[in-house]
Amino acid sequence: MTDHETLRDLSDRAEITELLARGAQLLDERRFDRLGEVFTDDVVARTPAGEAEGLEALAGIAGSAHADYSGTFHSPANPIIDLDGDTARIRSVANVVFTLADGSVSLLTARYRHEARRTGDGWRFSLMDITPNTRTAPLAQAE
Repeated sequence: MTDHETLRDLSDRAEITELLARGAQLLDERRFDRLGEVFTDDVVARTPAGEAEGLEALAGIAGSAHADYSGTFHSPANPIIDLDGDTARIRSVANVVFTLADGSVSLLTARYRHEARRTGDGWRFSLMDITPNTRTAPLAQAE
């Protein structure tokens, strides 16, 4: 691999890793109108809340899935990125804390699988597939 190829590889990995963090932050901030900063217009998503095809459908599912919570905290981790030119496959995990109006919390661990492609605006996810691993019933917060 040439120095130029190595730099591009590292840059691509950094950008894709940041996409995971940016997507989590947009969900936590309830900025569903800005999901186009992370996903392609033709994104396909399979989530615990349902399936969506297209950015508008994904924003709708995300909004309804988060409506019952006073707050969320998505924490993506451990991305494994397989690059292939202008496409990539990404596997990662996430821990999510859901806070209910009464202050109780529910915890979720999940495995994420993404596919991404390089666009004129940078890397964007074209596929998101979430497989829940563990979810707790609501737990009282410690005082």
